[in-house]
Amino acid sequence: MSRVISIFIITILLMVSVPSYAIEESNIITIIDGELVEGGNESILKDSRLIVPLRIISEKLGYDVHWDSETATVKIENAENILQIGIGKKEAIFNGKILTIDVKPFIKNNITYVPLRFISEVFNREVSWDNNNRVAIVGDYTTKGYLEEENYFKYESLENGFSLKIPSELKDKLIIKESKNRVIFYDAYSHGDKTKDEGGLLFRVSKTYSPQVLDIIPGYLLNYDSGVYYIAEFASDVQYDPEDEVTSENYLELLNASRNLLRSFVVE
Repeated sequence: MSRVISIFIITILLMVSVPSYAIEESNIITIIDGELVEGGNESILKDSRLIVPLRIISEKLGYDVHWDSETATVKIENAENILQIGIGKKEAIFNGKILTIDVKPFIKNNITYVPLRFISEVFNREVSWDNNNRVAIVGDYTTKGYLEEENYFKYESLENGFSLKIPSELKDKLIIKESKNRVIFYDAYSHGDKTKDEGGLLFRVSKTYSPQVLDIIPGYLLNYDSGVYYIAEFASDVQYDPEDEVTSENYLELLNASRNLLRSFVVE
């Protein structure tokens, strides 16, 4: 009887402990250069270190990844840099220089894992960790560079604490509506009645405390600091008349310009 009770107690303890381990490893959001990484939720939090899938992260950073099965070595490279990492080894070689990795790279479920901070800092990206939302943030949207126009006007949202540089030629093509924690930018030609939200949405800049919206609609993380997120949200449906050639061209031209001007985003 006592043996049955012991087995029962052990079974209960196992059932209780397994979910906590699963929670520890899952539900991690990874954002690189402002974009949500698909497959980033495969990251693992281990001993207070974030361990990430090497191929997914490296390719998102613009690198090619090559696996050598004979030497169990991964080579990550672009036109300027070469990083070589050995599975189970704490030493890596970056452009001929030996570096130390605080957690040995390993393979789990056919995926190679490395510490996020190591891979990001080697490739010159800042890393932030939001423990409340379980979000790893590498670089930001403006990292990729802003093609600055010679003539622009500076739009400032004093209430929401940010500014954008908008090309002067777009000034009359945009309708901007501001409210608490959100600024909405419309294509004036497609918007129709300016007193109503009737289409022509280009993007919203929202000030929020969670990036979960990026998992639902297209957008970019523009800035993160001390638990506050600024996110650019794009429309997930058609905001113009696709049968009207002029309307379509105007809207798509503005949409492309929006992606560039958002790179000028600055928290004031």
